[in-house]
Amino acid sequence: NVQAIEFMLPQHQLGLISGASALFLMTPAALTSFDRLQKGLGTWWRKIHLLSIPALLLAVIHTVLIGSHYFGELQWSWDSQLRTAIVITITIGVLLIRRVKL
Repeated sequence: NVQAIEFMLPQHQLGLISGASALFLMTPAALTSFDRLQKGLGTWWRKIHLLSIPALLLAVIHTVLIGSHYFGELQWSWDSQLRTAIVITITIGVLLIRRVKL
């Protein structure tokens, strides 16, 4: 229900927008992830697949803002802080590994 977005909390609105944007950025990479398209697209294939980096960051924003507390739990508990720290740590690790390979 797109009309319900304006009645959501700003935190959830931003999380929803970042999640939709991440999905939008990942779609071209998913559609071109076949060997035949990799050869056919040449250098464009790599440029398309580099969209996965901002998609990852947007997905992390989505996870942190909405995460498992979407259905009403707005408490910033130790449990949610720990999960947020784990997600951010894993993301930084992935980005550092990718940096070495770029």
